[in-house]
Formats: sequence, C-alpha cells, structure tokens
Amino acid sequence: MAFFAWLPLSGAVPATLQFEKEDWQNTSWGFHSIHGSRTTGMVAVSGSGSRLNRLNAQSYRFHVWPEFKASVDLLYIAGEDTTYVIESGSKTVHEAVCACAWEKRDADRTPTCSATAKRILGRTAVRSGLSWRAGQRVIRWRVLDGDESEEVELAPGAGCEVMEQVKTWYGRFRLPSSRWRFAVTSYTPGEPDPALFRVPQK
Repeated sequence: MAFFAWLPLSGAVPATLQFEKEDWQNTSWGFHSIHGSRTTGMVAVSGSGSRLNRLNAQSYRFHVWPEFKASVDLLYIAGEDTTYVIESGSKTVHEAVCACAWEKRDADRTPTCSATAKRILGRTAVRSGLSWRAGQRVIRWRVLDGDESEEVELAPGAGCEVMEQVKTWYGRFRLPSSRWRFAVTSYTPGEPDPALFRVPQK
C-alpha cells in the first residue's frame, strides 16, 4: 500500500485538504516511452492523530495507455493501533492491527519555514519566491544538485505544511528524464468532519 500511502504532508495541524500527485519517467531516448501515475484525493488530519487518506490512483504507459486503476480509503484511528483499508467501490473493509501511527511532526513556527525547507531539501536550500496556493500564502524554496532540481512551497499559516513539491531529474542535453509533483488544490484548516473517521460496517 506504499503506492497509496506516501504523501509529503506533516499533518502538524488539523485540516482537510484536496490534492493531486503525478509522476512520469521517460524510459527511452525519445519522448514516446513515458511511464507514470496520477493520484487525486483528500486527506483529513485530526488533532487526535487520526487520519484519512482517500485516494484515486491510476498508472499509465506511453502517455495514455492505462495499466492500473484503483480507489481506496486508508483510515488510521489514533489510540486503537488499527488501520482500515476500505475499497471505495465495494466498501469492503480490511482491518490491520499494528503498532503503527502516521508520522506526525510538530508545526514549524519559523516565519519563513526554514526548518521544514532544510529538512526536506537539505542545508543548501534557498528561498526563491512568494506566492499563494489553495488560499494560503506560501514561501517557495529550491535546491539544485547536479542533474536534479527540487522545489517546495510551504505555508507559514498552516504550520509550514507542504502545499506543493516538485522534483525533476535531467538527462542528456539537460532534458527532463523524469518528474514528480504533488500539489494541494484545496485547504480547509481546523478539525475535519467526524464522520470521515467512522469505519463502515463490514
């Protein structure tokens, strides 16, 4: 389930957000052999530590040829040591008991989100601009490292949450050979709707 679960979010403050994620890789010398995936969905994070990832994912080859498609909810209930995998179409519930928890970091209170930027990008990260995304003022940071570049937008008003992250790898003639992008498209601060954390009846 790692394909679904990994998102670059700290979950430091309660919120409900919509997102989109896409990655692609050119596996040939031309521009025709593109393999990639697209994911859209919602993340709800409670102050208690409970979390819901609602995900719709598909992978493709040659730009448009579909390979894989699925929709699933990953629901973690804090204090129960239980994660539920809920198939969105059939509402089938799979229960997993484990000594696990979503990784949760304390909110970064630095005014420029420098602590989070350097944790994600490394100590050589530099500020590269200001903007707005999903109603939040964001500070953009970037780093260049040989054949790779990475940028991240962080929102000081949301505990320095990641609002966009882009990684690009370059090949011959400095042409992009692969790219990964995550972006928040809607952000609502505060405790999510409690109904989101209710486990459907099996």
